[in-house]
Amino acid sequence: MSFQLRLNLKLALAYALVGVLMLQFAIPPGYVTPLFPSAGIALFGVWRYGLRSLPGILAGAMVVHATAMLRSDSEQLAWAFILIAAAGAVVQAVAGYYLIRKILGQHNPLRDQKSVLRFVFLVAPIAGLFSPMLGVGLLLLQGIVPAQTLIFTAINWWTGDFLGILIATPLLLVFLGRPVEAWRKRRLSVALPLGFALLILMLVFYIARGWEHDRLQRNLERDAQQISHLLSKRLDTQLDLMLALERLASVHPRLTQQVWRAFALPLLERHPGTQNFGWSPLVQDSARASFEAQAATESGREFRILGRDEVGRITYTLAQRPEYLPILYVEPRENNLSVLGLDILVHSGTRQAARRSQSERRAIATAPFNLLQDAGAQRSIVVYQAVFRDDQVQPLGVVSGVFRMGDAINAVLDGRLPSGLLLCLSDQGDSMPQRLYGPADCASPGWQAKTLRWQDELDFAGRQWRLQIVATPGYLFSLHDWGGWLILWVAAFCTSLLVVFLLLMSARALRVEHLVDARTRQLAAAGRRMALQQEELNQAQRISLMGSWEMPPGGQMCHCSQGLCELMQLGPPSVLPFSSLLERLAEEDRTALECARTELLQAPGLLTLDARLDYGGVASTVLHFRLESTLADDGETLRLRGTAQDVTAARAAEEHIAFLAHYDVLTGLPNRAQWNERIQRELRKASRGQGTLAVLFLDLDHFKSINDTLGHQVGDHLLATVARLLREGLRESDFFARLGGDEFVVLLVDLERTEDAAIVARKLIELLRAPLMIDGHELMVSTSVGIAIYPEDGRDASTLLKHADTAMYSAKSQGRNTYCYFRADMDVLALEHLMLRNALHRALEREELRLHYQPQIAAADGRVLGCEALVRWQHPELGLLPPVQFIPLAEENGLIVPLGNWVLRTACRQLAYWQEKGWDLTIAVNISALQFAQPDFVEQVAQALRESGAQAHALELELTESALMQPNDALLTRMRALGEMGILLALDDFGTGYSSLSYLKRLPIRRLKLDRAFVQELPHNTEDAAIATATLSMARELGMDVVAEGVETVEQKDFLAERGCQVMQGYLYSTPLPVDDFERWLLSRQE
Repeated sequence: MSFQLRLNLKLALAYALVGVLMLQFAIPPGYVTPLFPSAGIALFGVWRYGLRSLPGILAGAMVVHATAMLRSDSEQLAWAFILIAAAGAVVQAVAGYYLIRKILGQHNPLRDQKSVLRFVFLVAPIAGLFSPMLGVGLLLLQGIVPAQTLIFTAINWWTGDFLGILIATPLLLVFLGRPVEAWRKRRLSVALPLGFALLILMLVFYIARGWEHDRLQRNLERDAQQISHLLSKRLDTQLDLMLALERLASVHPRLTQQVWRAFALPLLERHPGTQNFGWSPLVQDSARASFEAQAATESGREFRILGRDEVGRITYTLAQRPEYLPILYVEPRENNLSVLGLDILVHSGTRQAARRSQSERRAIATAPFNLLQDAGAQRSIVVYQAVFRDDQVQPLGVVSGVFRMGDAINAVLDGRLPSGLLLCLSDQGDSMPQRLYGPADCASPGWQAKTLRWQDELDFAGRQWRLQIVATPGYLFSLHDWGGWLILWVAAFCTSLLVVFLLLMSARALRVEHLVDARTRQLAAAGRRMALQQEELNQAQRISLMGSWEMPPGGQMCHCSQGLCELMQLGPPSVLPFSSLLERLAEEDRTALECARTELLQAPGLLTLDARLDYGGVASTVLHFRLESTLADDGETLRLRGTAQDVTAARAAEEHIAFLAHYDVLTGLPNRAQWNERIQRELRKASRGQGTLAVLFLDLDHFKSINDTLGHQVGDHLLATVARLLREGLRESDFFARLGGDEFVVLLVDLERTEDAAIVARKLIELLRAPLMIDGHELMVSTSVGIAIYPEDGRDASTLLKHADTAMYSAKSQGRNTYCYFRADMDVLALEHLMLRNALHRALEREELRLHYQPQIAAADGRVLGCEALVRWQHPELGLLPPVQFIPLAEENGLIVPLGNWVLRTACRQLAYWQEKGWDLTIAVNISALQFAQPDFVEQVAQALRESGAQAHALELELTESALMQPNDALLTRMRALGEMGILLALDDFGTGYSSLSYLKRLPIRRLKLDRAFVQELPHNTEDAAIATATLSMARELGMDVVAEGVETVEQKDFLAERGCQVMQGYLYSTPLPVDDFERWLLSRQE
């Protein structure tokens, strides 16, 4: 949104909101307000932003004039009038713009007396003339105000615009005027009093408006009550006439046309507005003929009982009815011959009124209607009065009177209705109000709703009537009182004087402030020069975290620098006794500083020391004090001065460096450097005392697999937890250190027997037997321990450590989670282990690896379902090596991934070959945890299948539990991708891993492999039997197959088959065979 659009939107909104609000203060009978700040907003807009603000002024003015028109009870908005009136506001703004440029200048800040007076007495009153001149003429043409109120409305309009300019324009200038500096400092002195004056002025206008409204309302009520009294009196007379006619008809012995005429005509002459009086006797149907004949004889003309349609145009002879109320007599007779014989029971309105009069025995009026002979808007009613003789139940008939409301009310009000009042009389009896007298729309609910009004409810002849009297502007102007307006104009004049005063005083204050500021700047510059050197010194001390103090000769008070006060949090004043410095130090350090001071006061010298600050009992900040005493000018007394510097960070850095040099950051244990220092010291001590030492080398089993699978963060937390557990299991005299990775070393001193080292080793192994909860993972951790004894296994630190390491590898080769003492022949084994590790690198290149296949048999019928591919190493010197001799080496040196990929590709090629021969076999391939964790593992499997042409549904991948220890979204996605390819996923060595069984519910595993450890002692070992039985039952419930590994006896086979094991594998059927031997075995079994 552009700046101009935002500007005009804001101006329009401000103009409209303020203008509509101020319309509420318009004093009757005017339609403009005596205070209109929107005119000041418009003048500010052109003064500050120029003519580009005119669209916003026009839009805001249109909203205000539309609102004013709605307040004036106009039936609809005259948009042409609204646009022209709003254009008057624009013309006024343009005139004000040129007046400002001509008289004041575009950016005049009204600083001098001449500019202020020109603004108040020239710009404001002249600019405020244009909108009233155009607007009042439009109001007159539109008929909103009468001609007699023209001057009053114009003065009122001009007063509102003039006051609005005087108040709103300066208020906006002090906040938004240019130049900013000239107006900003006047905000408090101008805006606050002027805003308060605006509130007071609004309050005065509001009170004056209330007074004037109440006065006019009282005058209206007085005139209206007088009119209501005259009308009520005339209505009562009409009812009295009906009662007189009723008495005549009830008591006269023989009522004739002449009698009726003689009685009714004088009444009609005395009471204008009555159309006629009629008599309708009650005629039974049996007497109809005789009645019509008698009436014809009396009148001298044909007489029949008649009916007339609802419109009143067609007259017809009435059909037979039980009874009739025909009009027999009517006066004046000459103008009403057409109604003779009409039965008033024919029409529903007259029938209801007549019947109601009979039942209630009082006069009842009909709803208003138009007489046929009345072509205009005059309304009439008929009043019926039932006639009874004495206490008879059956009426004699009904007298009626047609009442022309316009003629009757005009006769009553002739010359008595004040000029400018509108009178409306309406019938409220039916569902919709109906006009009886007054303007055509006066019975509608919203008639003249926004003007002064008075109303009263009248009860006439069983009908509810409402009398409304409304004051027009002419009536209100006739009651006009100039006293209220004199108050407003006095308030306006006082406001003008206040604006002049505020603008002049604020301008004078600006000039004085300018002079004061100039002088203050001069003094401030001198003060800054004086404080600059001291500030530079304080800044230097602050940067260096240093402070200084000095004690004059023979004195006890210290003059402290700002830096020292801040450093030691001494606070003001800067002259303090030396004891105040001591109190800020830790209690144990105070004596040292006091002694240094005492010593230097005895003789010139220099001393330094460290002391700690005491913060509420916590001594954390370290200060380095430097104290020096010199002879004073008299050559006898001593002057003592000193400095204090914060060396906390330096001392902490020194301590941290020392810690890093001797301790492991992750576990907090001593590191290799401290280990070397300690063992050298203990070896010298043992050599002198002929003591015995033991070195225990610890390595965590399968730590690399955990680290690679769960991540280094879990691995680090595991190392820290293990270090804490092992540390707690050792004596204070034992030395426990971390050499790096997952390798730890323990130094046992003062051993009485070498067997004691085994006791410690077993204790350490036992400490790790329970599962550990690390970052939400339940992990089983074990350690292998190698033991070397001084002096039998070595007399120096490196030899002892190397032999303990060799013994540790021997413990791992024995199945891990155990300990082993060093033996002399282990050096040879270690050398062989090293050579084997190096040769493994070349085994893949030289194609020394082989795959052997062990068949998997269906337990139910002995069919060969497939086989498991097992890798072997055909070493050129050592011969065929089983996996246990080189797979751990491959995991340690990172060759397990390429080795696993070779096995996968080779097995897929063999599978494709068998499928070409038509053999329906599956091949199970073992996948290591590290290989499965590779991001491109799924692509490696897909590539092996594509290159070999093997069918994926015959490939089974056996995953270890360690590969599934963290079943996250990436692992689930990888396993689902393999499943979608048709590959069967199996869980290998089930029950021997690290985690719980919860992943079985979440992962797409279709087969479990029961580890040989739970099969080899079946069925005699009850624990293995329970585990095997539970595994088979659980797999059956989860819909999984189970492959039992290591089946070697018929008893084992039978036991497992009875419990639902589907597939078996083991020496009972065949050992792992080379491919040629496996094919021959398979063919022989088929034969």
